[in-house]
Amino acid sequence: MGDNTDQHPSGARNQIAFYLMAAFIITVYSNTLNVPWHFDDTRNILENSRIHMDNLLFETVKATFFASINDGEHLYRPFACFSFGLNWLMGGDSVIGYHIVNIGVHLLTAFFLYLTLIALFETPGMAGRNFDYRHFTALLSAILWALHPIQTQAVTYIVQRMASMAAMFYIIGIYAYLKARLNPSRIIRNLLFLSCGLAFVLAVGSKENAITFPFALILVEFTFFNDLTGKFNKKTIVITIAAILGAVLLIGLFILYSGSKNPYECLSELYSVRSFTMTERFLTQFRVLFFYISQIIYPISSRLCLMHDMEISVSLFHPWTTLPAIIFIFSLTGICIRFLRRFPMPCFSILFFFLAHLVESSILPLEPVFEHRNYLPSLFLFTPLAMAIKYGINHYQNEHRLMPVLLSCFTVGLMISLGIGTYARNAVWKSERTLWEDVAAKYPKLSRPYSYLGAYYLNRKEYKEAFRYYQIQLSPDLHRQNYKYAVAVPYFSLAYIYAIQGEYDQAIKLQRKAVNLMPLNYELRSKEALYLVKNNQYADAIDILNIVLGKITVTPIMLNLKGTSLLRLDQPEDAIPFFRKSLHYSPTDPIANMYIGIAFAKTGKFDVAERFFQRLYNENGDIPPLLRLIENSLNAGNEEKALKYADITIMRFPRIAVKAELDKPMDGQEMAYDKGRITPVLTKAFRKRADWIRAIEEKAEDD
Repeated sequence: MGDNTDQHPSGARNQIAFYLMAAFIITVYSNTLNVPWHFDDTRNILENSRIHMDNLLFETVKATFFASINDGEHLYRPFACFSFGLNWLMGGDSVIGYHIVNIGVHLLTAFFLYLTLIALFETPGMAGRNFDYRHFTALLSAILWALHPIQTQAVTYIVQRMASMAAMFYIIGIYAYLKARLNPSRIIRNLLFLSCGLAFVLAVGSKENAITFPFALILVEFTFFNDLTGKFNKKTIVITIAAILGAVLLIGLFILYSGSKNPYECLSELYSVRSFTMTERFLTQFRVLFFYISQIIYPISSRLCLMHDMEISVSLFHPWTTLPAIIFIFSLTGICIRFLRRFPMPCFSILFFFLAHLVESSILPLEPVFEHRNYLPSLFLFTPLAMAIKYGINHYQNEHRLMPVLLSCFTVGLMISLGIGTYARNAVWKSERTLWEDVAAKYPKLSRPYSYLGAYYLNRKEYKEAFRYYQIQLSPDLHRQNYKYAVAVPYFSLAYIYAIQGEYDQAIKLQRKAVNLMPLNYELRSKEALYLVKNNQYADAIDILNIVLGKITVTPIMLNLKGTSLLRLDQPEDAIPFFRKSLHYSPTDPIANMYIGIAFAKTGKFDVAERFFQRLYNENGDIPPLLRLIENSLNAGNEEKALKYADITIMRFPRIAVKAELDKPMDGQEMAYDKGRITPVLTKAFRKRADWIRAIEEKAEDD
């Protein structure tokens, strides 16, 4: 039996396939629309100002192309970041729009996978193999891929749109290449080749692992187009050379525009913060690939996780599974190469899986395991299964009537179980707490989940729970294989909790432990300076700030700390330049405006001080600047003006609120009010206002 193409036009069949895939995908991902931001979403999108588009002007769009979280000076996954920018333009930080786009990308990837498989079945390499119903097989393969729970990390995890977009353009490029090779028209063929090249650029511009695309085309060419004589025809040679040159050119351009150092220096620097060496990571990746394959074959909930505690391979024999994994991967690769001509589709599917993993499962100093890395490599893995199912149904439909029914029931059951698995896996992502509790439950010896659970409760101001998780993270039995200084996290987090509670001595002690573990992290040092200032240790704070201000990007917070420390050491003239510089960066900064006013008042420039206090009051309309204006007027010997500001204060604020501000306890960063001089003026203003109100009431009674 054939495809019945005449009875079912290709366009109509493709529409049905698209709507069917859409129904399945939307159903299993319907519970993700309100999944919050997670993990790397925060620094890549929420805290990345270059992503926050508010218009479509050239400079704004250009900024998204250089949205690296490190410096923002170099090209970084521009097309994926631009898509985040468009999401921000349309809906800000509302997650619904981001999830809708992610699901849409997943649907398009599945649909082009379906079209690509149909095209592969039409190639010379698949001709004469007596295989019918290619549309059914392509559709089943694409649906199985799209419904598989391992894809959830690339679809539900917002920032991994980078991986899914790269895969989408990658498969579009392969489809365009196949259509070009199969089209007799030279003009159309050239246009399709151009589209293929454009898809390649878009894929690499979404995520760098798509750099393997030219080699995937070579694999397609050798598998499905090279003649069966074993000799390379001229077209194959030309395409191979062009693909290799294209890959080399794009890699060169990427290195140039990403601002990378030479590869060895870059790798050495990145490995310096890892707890494993380049050799160890390379050896580990064979076990990781074996683990990925086992997850795809057996994707039960207990085997899926945001991150995995994979033991590092320190040699070929430790752990003992290292050498067997290496033998398995090389043997499977060798078998597929050996039988590539005889069984093109199954062998191609496996070779493509390994090829697409080459970038992230190599010597690059990335974390060892992440499930989203399978999104692209797994594209063709379900095709041999779909072929086997359809072959079995066709083969047994006349000889054994029960077998086709059983195979059909198996297929439906498989699709339902994968869909339920995906829907259930997505439920784990519903909050930070559920996601990290899932990691902690599956890998209790892994350090990172306790850090994020601590942060979750810290953000909710549930300090007792946060403290508990950070204390757990300090356990020496936990694994911190992914980052050498991960132990610093609980120290500076616990320091923050102590600081919130006003226990600055303990906060400083813990912060210094974090600094000792990460001596080149000047953000940690600046936080230590903050705690020293709040603990009245101004000279020590200045010593640290003198180092920090010369090492990292200057911020108003650090400048204010330096100015406040000098002010508290009775050096107002030295403090003023730091407050001025802070105001240069942030003209409305309340601390800088307040304290530069206090500094000018201490130098006797009361009129200048008044301007800063007045500016601050005009900005926020609050009590503190009014109290400073009263105090400044008294210091200038102008009691009448002090009384005027006191009148404004009592007219605009309740007496209890003014008293609370005056009596508020001050830490070392804050300057106390001169209550002894301010209170009598306020009292006089209150009495004056009371007399005025009483006079009005008496007049009203007389009338």
